[in-house]
Amino acid sequence: MKRVSLLLCLLLILSLFGGCSAGTQTDTATDLQPEVLNVYNWGVYMEIGEEDQSLDVNAAFEQWYKQTYGREITVNYTTYENNEVMYQKLVAGGAEYDIVIPSDYMIDRMIKEDLLEKLDFANIPNYQNIDDQFKDDSWQYDPTGEYSVPYMWGYLVLVYNTDHVDAAKVNKWDVLWDETYKGKILMFNNPRDTFAIALAKNGFSLNTTDAGEWEEAYQDLVAQKPLVQSYVTDEIFDKMQNGEAYIAPCYYGDFLVMQEEAADGVNLECGFIQGQTTNKYLDAMCVPKGCQNKFAAEAYINFMCSYEAGVTNANYTGYSSPLKNITDREDYDYADLPSLYPADTGHMEEYRYLGPGVQTVMDNYWKNLKQNEGSVWMYIILVLVVLLVVGAVIYNKQVQKRRERLQKAAREKFSLQEKMAKKS
Repeated sequence: MKRVSLLLCLLLILSLFGGCSAGTQTDTATDLQPEVLNVYNWGVYMEIGEEDQSLDVNAAFEQWYKQTYGREITVNYTTYENNEVMYQKLVAGGAEYDIVIPSDYMIDRMIKEDLLEKLDFANIPNYQNIDDQFKDDSWQYDPTGEYSVPYMWGYLVLVYNTDHVDAAKVNKWDVLWDETYKGKILMFNNPRDTFAIALAKNGFSLNTTDAGEWEEAYQDLVAQKPLVQSYVTDEIFDKMQNGEAYIAPCYYGDFLVMQEEAADGVNLECGFIQGQTTNKYLDAMCVPKGCQNKFAAEAYINFMCSYEAGVTNANYTGYSSPLKNITDREDYDYADLPSLYPADTGHMEEYRYLGPGVQTVMDNYWKNLKQNEGSVWMYIILVLVVLLVVGAVIYNKQVQKRRERLQKAAREKFSLQEKMAKKS
């Protein structure tokens, strides 16, 4: 991961926004008096100052908010491992969030289920910094553009250890079913990505609603399971960087981070999918229904759309940024990496929300696939226990037979002695 000087970035951000606190925004914010902003985001997806001299973007927002609106605010920042976990947490109602950053298909679902607030773009003037290609309806997840603001985007690739995996094999999803790499393969710990890979492997659309195609994908994942070391989210970083696993599907931005931070002697490369479909995704900032601090939430979105905060987060994550002309900026670390912004996306397909029927099918298949996770070891342990029990039974029977033989021999000897005694 690339790191940015905290002092430099903070000064840039504060200088950018220092003169923006005027008019109705200040009055509205004073009326609401927000003290805490609850942000719920993916893990390893924002620069939050985890390393020395790195920028904490949330702390910078707190300072900017105080300077702009004259009032203290604290960002309560927590993370989730996938869209499904975030969704279940929201619908369960056990916690209140002001900002969530779901993926395209999940935003579509949440809009349809009335789980998101419409945004007041008058409070998000930096929306003008977002490239127009992310504002049209071609992505379809937010057709009216009223509920979300793009955060990051990218596409799926393969990350592999060059010392153990044949480079010629890593341009198709089929390599994840190669028994050569049994026990060294990782898969996503979420159903949408995992099933999409199996669908693409078989030449199906990532958004198919055909029951037979979903069944075929499921059977392929069942057949693959004995080859899989584990289903992962953020654990992929340690496993690939330390050489514990040899190959995995991943988001391209995550590959860049893993390659840069791999341990000595661990050589990681990227496999770009060719001749098969891969996923093109976009994650966007949204405000959940019933948000307690909507003005502050929109101020937070506005802040994240600034070039200073946006470039900082893009440098940290390695993901593609939706900001206009970001590759022209000297402070952008990946400006010379064209693969982050591919011109040819014809073989890429974004996910759609497929409706409650297909969602139920996928959820049930996923549950069936995961419910016996670790069953290989359970089976081995069970077999060992059975063998021990059977062995103990056989041993006891043999001991009993030997005892009976000895007793019989003793009786016969005693009987013979009695006969000899009588004769004498």
